[in-house]
Amino acid sequence: MFKKQIEIDFEDTPEERDELLNNMGFTALYTGASKNKSQADMVSLLQRFEKSMTPAIKANLVDKGMNGNLVDEILALATVVTNSSLTQEVFKLQKPARSAEAVTEFNKIYKEVIKVVKMGRQIFVKNKVVYESFSFATTAQAQTAFRKSQPKDKNKTDTTTTNA
Repeated sequence: MFKKQIEIDFEDTPEERDELLNNMGFTALYTGASKNKSQADMVSLLQRFEKSMTPAIKANLVDKGMNGNLVDEILALATVVTNSSLTQEVFKLQKPARSAEAVTEFNKIYKEVIKVVKMGRQIFVKNKVVYESFSFATTAQAQTAFRKSQPKDKNKTDTTTTNA
């Protein structure tokens, strides 16, 4: 909407229109930023918009018919989105990487669990209730059913684990 209004408001002065669109990042970044195609392009577009929006440019836009509140809202959004993007990148960097040593240890644990499951199924082959507790599919279905039966409370911690 903002880009379209600039195109309409400045149709009589195409050089000024093109300079505004270019300086604000619309020429290079709008296609990637529109319709959620590229988060990076959206962040870059908002940063360029914020950087290029001087009081003189804002006054010029408002004089041509742009809503000044819309400009202010986009500027506020630019700050929020930029900060959110930075926070997201920090979280990505802080996410621990799985080392080859950790993967090897996980695989050892998995193999031990599989051995226990196989033995449990052999031992309890005649007791169907206990036998089924050694089935991953049955256990997963039971946990899913339990979770679905619980009220959704964002402040509640996961209670699907049991103390052994």
